[in-house]
Amino acid sequence: MARVLLSPDRMSTTDNISWRRFTLEIIGELPEGPAVFEIANLVRTVLYIGAADDLRAHLTKYWQELRPSPGGYYFRFHQGKSAPEEALTTHLASYRAKHGGVLPNGNSFAAPATAVAPTLVRTAARRAA
Repeated sequence: MARVLLSPDRMSTTDNISWRRFTLEIIGELPEGPAVFEIANLVRTVLYIGAADDLRAHLTKYWQELRPSPGGYYFRFHQGKSAPEEALTTHLASYRAKHGGVLPNGNSFAAPATAVAPTLVRTAARRAA
């Protein structure tokens, strides 16, 4: 599954394709350069896709803001030749195409504006006694 989402032709190294446990010790070993990353839960359901100019600093900050989760969190990243914002746009488009146009919950704010569905009003019918 990991090779489907981040294809090796868009990766600078194949070492970064695998999921890693999201801990401060692992984050401390990461490069400081720009990258696109994914955060997932224990069963590797992607929760957020993001880009950073300084991967280590950005993931450290993100780690501090996460709520504890049973099983913890996992991440993977890739450093491409393009700018992080451009790579993020490409990666989000690829994710949408593979998931029926839906983004991870953490990226829902990045979804394009669509027509707002009308608010459903539930009315209760009174029963005659």
